[in-house]
Amino acid sequence: KFETETGYSALMQGAMTDDRPLPFGAAVHDAHGRLVGNVGQAGKALLRLSELEGALSVRWGESGAQTCRIDYRRPPLPEEGSAGYRRLSSTCVPQRAQSKKVKP
Repeated sequence: KFETETGYSALMQGAMTDDRPLPFGAAVHDAHGRLVGNVGQAGKALLRLSELEGALSVRWGESGAQTCRIDYRRPPLPEEGSAGYRRLSSTCVPQRAQSKKVKP
């Protein structure tokens, strides 16, 4: 017996907030900390997602400045009769920008 994971594949085109592509080799994790893919050339990543929507963490180094977040919703299926993956285009927001808290 072999354990399997369920979910769907998606091809993500990711970019930083300044329109640069995501760093090559960056690891992409889901909200549970599971590795769901790695960034390839031109900021593209083939992901294996298990949830219909959520947040992804992209990390390419050890410092907090080398992490960003992508919120996503399940992309639609490719057009009927076409081959391919669900496609997702997202901007990755730096984690340090999200951690700023507004004082009451």
